Amino acid sequence: AGHHAYARGVDILLAEGCIASIAPHDPASPPPAVDEVIAGERLLVIPGLVNVHTHPTTEPALRGVREDHGVPEQQMSGLFERAQSLRLDEAGRQAAQRLAYAELLAGGVTSVVDLSEPYAGWIDVMRESGLRVWAGPGFASARWGMTAPQTVTWTWTEGVGRAGFQRAQALMAEAEADPSGRLSGIVFPAQIDTVEEALFRDAVGLAEQSGRAFTTHIAQAVVEVREMIARHGKTPIQWAA
Repeated sequence: AGHHAYARGVDILLAEGCIASIAPHDPASPPPAVDEVIAGERLLVIPGLVNVHTHPTTEPALRGVREDHGVPEQQMSGLFERAQSLRLDEAGRQAAQRLAYAELLAGGVTSVVDLSEPYAGWIDVMRESGLRVWAGPGFASARWGMTAPQTVTWTWTEGVGRAGFQRAQALMAEAEADPSGRLSGIVFPAQIDTVEEALFRDAVGLAEQSGRAFTTHIAQAVVEVREMIARHGKTPIQWAA
C-alpha cells in the first residue's frame, strides 16, 4: 500500500540473510522446512536503526559523570572540563568500543557512525561487530584547556590538524577496502572551533570530491557559540554557511 504499518500475526521467513516472505500466520498449516524457528509472539521485528552520531571509544567510561556534572560558569556544560580530565588508554578505548557496539546492537541499531580518535584496533572491532559502520577518524588543530572554571582556552599546534587529516584519509580508505564490505568513511573535522578555516574547507572539499558523507560538532555548547561570535562576529552556523 506504500505506507508503514504494524503487522500482527504474521510469519517472517528469512533466507540467505534477507526477508524472503511475510505471510499471515496459520496455526493449522505446518511451518516450512527451516533450520530454526524463533517464537516471535513477544517480539517486534523492525528495520535496523541507523545511529548517525556516536563516540563508542569514550562515552561508556563517562557514564554517571557526564549526565550529572556541569560547570555553572559554563552554563552547566561539562564538555570542556571532561574532555581533558578523563582519558582512556588504548585497552580502555577498545573495551568501551566493544561495550558500546554490543549495546547498540541490543537496541536494534545495525548501522552506526563512529566518531572517534583512532587507535590501533579501531577498525578491527568494527569488522568483528557485524555492524555497518561509517568510520569518522577525528582531526583538529587545537585542544581545549581551562585555567579556571570561567575560562576555556584553545591551544593551536601547527601541523597537527593537517597530519590528522592525512591520517584520517588513510583510515577511511582502509575501512572502505575492508573485505567485509560493511565499512565506509565519513569526513570528520572534530569541532567547528578547533579546526582552522583552510583545513575545514579542504575537509568539505574532500567529502564533495570523494562522495563521502561529512559531519562535525557545531553549536554544541554556549561556550563555543560565544567563542565563535568573538572570533568572527557570527554564530557557528552563520560562519559555517
